[in-house]
Amino acid sequence: ARRRRAYVQSLELANVVLVPLAAFMIIIAPEAVRLVLGEKWKDLVRPLQIMLLQVPLRASVRMGDITGTAVGRVYAIGVLKIIYAGMIGLAAFSGVRWGLSGVTIAVTLAVFVNLVLMVRFTMSYVRISLADYGQTWIPGLSLGTLVTGVALPCAWILRQKVGSEILTLSAVVILTVLSVALTVWFRPRAIGRTAFQVIMDFGRRIPRLSALLSGLEKRGSDVPPSAPRPGREA
Repeated sequence: ARRRRAYVQSLELANVVLVPLAAFMIIIAPEAVRLVLGEKWKDLVRPLQIMLLQVPLRASVRMGDITGTAVGRVYAIGVLKIIYAGMIGLAAFSGVRWGLSGVTIAVTLAVFVNLVLMVRFTMSYVRISLADYGQTWIPGLSLGTLVTGVALPCAWILRQKVGSEILTLSAVVILTVLSVALTVWFRPRAIGRTAFQVIMDFGRRIPRLSALLSGLEKRGSDVPPSAPRPGREA
């Protein structure tokens, strides 16, 4: 039961960070590439955006690696790694005819298949249902939807009206951060109990934030638990 609770909470926390972060990075990729690498690297934007889709998917794979190693399933993990390496090689070989974008799409599909295999393998000893696993994605997808709904139209408008990468990137970052902060303040349950508890535990270490966190704690007192229901414990 403790292993299952730790797996669910860790995955929920990873998703609530990585899903909105990946969504935000996909949206600002054109400005980021031009500012960091220069205009001549603009063709890298599309492959980069495709690869960023892998970021949250790899969290579940990594959690499976950790929990599998903890319970001694290292040989099974090794077999899955060999299968994954073969899929990556086959995907790269198949997608190369469509250029770099084709390779990144094929590799991303291989990552998704590896995710399905790893999650199915992890569920065999963590003892969670598919519904419980799906619940770990809800806070992250909710926050990712918010980030996309704020950052995407803002970036599109600024690209049309301003045309400056620095101003566009700065405005999108500020507006997105403010939107997420206000959402967490007025609706703490949007980030799930695990992330909410992490914020509270971290904030208590800073005396100047105690008054602010007291109000947030009252708002988040009705955040539903993220761990599987007790009736499902084996």
